Amino acid sequence: MGRVLDSSQIGPIHHLHQFGPKRKSKSPRAVLLLLLPWRPLPIPAAEEESVQIQHHQNLNLAETEREMTVTELPRKEANILKGHEGGVLAARFNNDGNYCLSCGKDRLKAYSALVQFTLLCLVIGSAFLPISVNAVKFNEYASVVVSAGYDQSLRAWDCRSHSSEPIQIIDSFSDSVMSVCLTKTEIIGGSVDGTVRTFDIRIGREISDDLGQPVNCISMSNDGNCILASCLDSTLRLLDRSTGELLQEYKGHTCKSYKLDCCLTNTDAHITGGSEDGFVYFWDLVDASVVSSFRAHSSVVTSVSYHPKDNCMITASVDGTIRVWKT
Repeated sequence: MGRVLDSSQIGPIHHLHQFGPKRKSKSPRAVLLLLLPWRPLPIPAAEEESVQIQHHQNLNLAETEREMTVTELPRKEANILKGHEGGVLAARFNNDGNYCLSCGKDRLKAYSALVQFTLLCLVIGSAFLPISVNAVKFNEYASVVVSAGYDQSLRAWDCRSHSSEPIQIIDSFSDSVMSVCLTKTEIIGGSVDGTVRTFDIRIGREISDDLGQPVNCISMSNDGNCILASCLDSTLRLLDRSTGELLQEYKGHTCKSYKLDCCLTNTDAHITGGSEDGFVYFWDLVDASVVSSFRAHSSVVTSVSYHPKDNCMITASVDGTIRVWKT
């Protein structure tokens, strides 16, 4: 068996939020406003009118840019990918967006001949896994795969050795681990126990953020500063990775019974996620308003994946199809 990484080995556990996530703090702008003089200085009429005109122009420009950004979101169906005999649980673009990978209870399928051999090895290797796997993630060099399991653990597997024994086991969760993200030095897992746990493999430290609701998916922002967590109370939560602070909540979709994916667009301007009613939703990152939604499938949308470069995304559903969407 692989080496078990428990709390005694990784050092003291730092619980950022023992009683749930922090509330939103005052923004720097709000603090600056509090420091302004109580009685404003008089402004000449001509200068005041010029300032007001410039202010309205800036607002109009910002609104125009927002509308242009929303119209660029992918909503037009470009292709339907078939091949699964049952529901599709997940579909993902690879890092450069050249192909996508999907999985279901029936099989693992790649939509590119370049990776068929690699996938064949993974499928054969998966027969040796004694656990039910909820999610997997490659490291940056595709030399290690980390799996999130129903057995309440994260396990790291060496792709080069093809061994059926994990090289690392992290089992500090108290319920099924549903999702996993990786950085160069960290493994991040989201669990039904309501926590998002970050394991720093350089210094052997675990940081646990308690969201108070079962977590079924986590996704990182493209700049690496935030974690987006999908919870079974039909709420997406955006967390600051460095402090664990709750930055924003996104609502409007339905997520109560299924594992549903969520992610940020490739510009980090919008949040997108599937819903149990067959719709895909887009939220504005800052104000959390629903800026767009459309019916993507006839049943539950289990997975969404945004292209790393283009205005394109793929969605997967329990209806057995994967659909490609473009602007």
